[in-house]
Amino acid sequence: MERAETRSRMMSAAVLLPALLALQGCYEDGEAVNIATGETTARSSDATETLWLEPGSPVAPAAFLSRLSGEEEAALAGLLSRAGGQWREEPRMIANRFAGLWRDNGATLPLSGLITDFLALPRRSGNTLSAEIQSYRVLRDQGEDHRGALARLAQVRHD
Repeated sequence: MERAETRSRMMSAAVLLPALLALQGCYEDGEAVNIATGETTARSSDATETLWLEPGSPVAPAAFLSRLSGEEEAALAGLLSRAGGQWREEPRMIANRFAGLWRDNGATLPLSGLITDFLALPRRSGNTLSAEIQSYRVLRDQGEDHRGALARLAQVRHD
């Protein structure tokens, strides 16, 4: 019985592997999709277009966010600079955290607006952006809208 089961698993793997490899190629078509607008643009062969900025990536955090959102890189660079003074994470992680939150919110706000909203929260020593975003997500999951979640975060930071 074990032999038949093992043989069946091997056959399944033999069938699935080529399908998975074919699907992987679907994402390497030389185009990028702007999540906010749905517009498709050609991407350069050396650009690393991912949903996450990897450690050691040659892509600047502001450039990564600009490619993702379609917003001006210089404006995003200024916001990331301010964010670096407010939270302990490195610029790459700040960019990744905001990119993830922006996508999770359905890209309904401009990415720069989302960053600006978080920068407006009262500062607290030792805070991390990761903790702020996690608290925000919990509040959103509990039914708060964007503004309500930010207001509750601001209140908690004052108490």
